[in-house]
Amino acid sequence: MVGCGESTDTVIQTGATARSQIVANGVSLPSSATDFYYAFQPQFSDHLDTWISFSATPADCMIAAQAVAGKKIPTPVFISGTRSQHNNVTGGPAYHQPKYASSYWNLSTITHGSMFECKGLFVLVDTDKNKVYISLRAP
Repeated sequence: MVGCGESTDTVIQTGATARSQIVANGVSLPSSATDFYYAFQPQFSDHLDTWISFSATPADCMIAAQAVAGKKIPTPVFISGTRSQHNNVTGGPAYHQPKYASSYWNLSTITHGSMFECKGLFVLVDTDKNKVYISLRAP
């Protein structure tokens, strides 16, 4: 069967459970991190989408964001911006399944941000609300 994985169940978690999943996905969380959100949505057998967000102090937000981006390239360059070039990133879990719309992942409310994007990774720091958004796509 083409395009069918073992599981196509979307997983949405918040709080301590989300924190555990975020760490399991290789994100080093600062001690000031709170308000955790984790969403995992397998699309096909070859695409696994993950959306992560958390709040922290302004300095910790940028440190965490740079650490995640630094796993893709040695010296990531963040630019001013708030939108991914990919609709599925901007839309989050609700892009494929509207029932998963959430205030935890609503990039349309962000007016000032610093972002980094490369294949399979989008990192955004909302500089007004001190919140980090991370979208991962694993082929």
